[in-house]
Amino acid sequence: MPKNRSTLLATSILALSLLLVGAVTFRDFLFGHAVLLYKDIGNDSLTSYYPDFVHLSNYIRTDGFPAWSFHIGMGQDLAYATGFLIWQPVAWLPQEWIASALVFQHLAKIVIAGLLFFHFLRLLNAPVLAASLGSLLLAFSAYVNMGSCWFPLADEVIAFAALLLGVERALQ
Repeated sequence: MPKNRSTLLATSILALSLLLVGAVTFRDFLFGHAVLLYKDIGNDSLTSYYPDFVHLSNYIRTDGFPAWSFHIGMGQDLAYATGFLIWQPVAWLPQEWIASALVFQHLAKIVIAGLLFFHFLRLLNAPVLAASLGSLLLAFSAYVNMGSCWFPLADEVIAFAALLLGVERALQ
């Protein structure tokens, strides 16, 4: 089997494995009536992130690119929120869909982080099985999953895996 074809097969199997483990891990959020918003220790998801996503969603529909909003206190610059449009794609959805879409956003980030780390490990000539296990362990680490209520934590894992992959590619 050609190298590109075997790499595509391994990547596809890994992506399906990441989705399967993610579906089991987040089954209550995917198939039940739970949403990825917490009222206990992770209440930032409910009191900070979710209102920001809803506000940004409404803002881009009514005013366009984030600039200034009088819906936050006496007014606030929204330039900081432009990163949400990339890192938190639920901000593009209508506000009614955001709460239930948070789990899908998190699963997508898990898959992206796992695949990036897999390709990094393969660049280091790790066997496919070891690279697959390593990417599963990173994607479902406590940092990513216990921090699922703090949405930027998964972004950091993606950025770290992309940085490792990019530096290794540059060095080779």
